[in-house]
Amino acid sequence: MIILYHPRATRPRNRRLPLAVLALAAVLEGKEEYEIVDGNLEDDPTAVILQIISQHKVELIGVSAMPGPQMVTAMETSRAVRRLHPEIPICWGGYFASIYPDAALNARYVDFVVRGQGEDTLLELLDALRGNRVRSGWGISSERTHPMRVTVNREEEPRQRGTHGQGDENEIAVEPGAAHEYTA
Repeated sequence: MIILYHPRATRPRNRRLPLAVLALAAVLEGKEEYEIVDGNLEDDPTAVILQIISQHKVELIGVSAMPGPQMVTAMETSRAVRRLHPEIPICWGGYFASIYPDAALNARYVDFVVRGQGEDTLLELLDALRGNRVRSGWGISSERTHPMRVTVNREEEPRQRGTHGQGDENEIAVEPGAAHEYTA
């Protein structure tokens, strides 16, 4: 089960469709079991996510967040999930994570950051978490409670921090303490 979480972004009367997570759901449709949790509809989205976790084997929680009020809810929910279920990987994407990946990765409750459009990258991340990616000879082991080796780079060498994101639409940043980044 994959949980796609869109934290509360507006007042109830100004609700809009959670287009970011709907785009991700479109690539999962028919391939993966998933649930969308829309913080603009749920009174307590954290409780809904925790209930889903209690009823399903959750492989990943994807969070799409913008700076501002949505960040507060995203952080609260991510902290709660990390505290109660440290084994579940949490991936942040969306405007904030794309513009400030270092800040997102510095949070102890964020394991991955997807920069830019994440539809293809999400599928590649799931493959990497399951150990189905072809390894190119290098990778990392996470210091977190869900050890893994991840290689989602089609280049021979990983990019150095500070040189990423120039023209690449999809990147995965994997946080093993020193947060290495891989271009998908």
